[in-house]
Amino acid sequence: MKKFIEDSALIQIYSPTLGGVFLFSELATLFAESHKTATYRRIEHLENAGTLQRFIKGIYVTQQFDAQVLSQKICPESYISFGNILAEHLIIGILPRNQIDAIKPGRTKTYAGPSCTIRQLGSIDHILFGYETIRGIRKATPEKALLDTLYFHQHGIQFPFDVYNDVNWGYINQEKILLHLQRYKNPKFVAFAKGMMCAAT
Repeated sequence: MKKFIEDSALIQIYSPTLGGVFLFSELATLFAESHKTATYRRIEHLENAGTLQRFIKGIYVTQQFDAQVLSQKICPESYISFGNILAEHLIIGILPRNQIDAIKPGRTKTYAGPSCTIRQLGSIDHILFGYETIRGIRKATPEKALLDTLYFHQHGIQFPFDVYNDVNWGYINQEKILLHLQRYKNPKFVAFAKGMMCAAT
């Protein structure tokens, strides 16, 4: 019981700093526990009490957690993009908070938990650029988020907004769009993106 109370207190203390998302290794460090079996047992007690919940293997969340932090911890090489970034910059309307769309190297993977879905779209290396790290989370710039959206839209990916009618191009730096497009090797996409920009202005 004493350890459970101490562990609960540790979760409460460190949750704000970690966005309510804990790796197994972080929990083992917090508990000062060197044995995996003992760490799992202590985590299980916290799960039974509702203090922690297993999202995927090796990652646990509190009841109030930051889904963007969760996405970053699932794949540190990924970055948040698409509608999540466009909504943050008021380029589209507000999106539901229960889905995060990101880009990662390699294959697309979707992680569905009880309170949110993390969709990480796999991409080729030459378009994995145009992001910045903000409070430990990689986020696309608004211009790159829009290009990511158009690129994956052209490849058949659906988004919870209309790329033709719901985008406010007035908040987009068109010079940055043109600069970014120089790095794309698909002339069909470059023509499509330029056409969308011209139609909106």
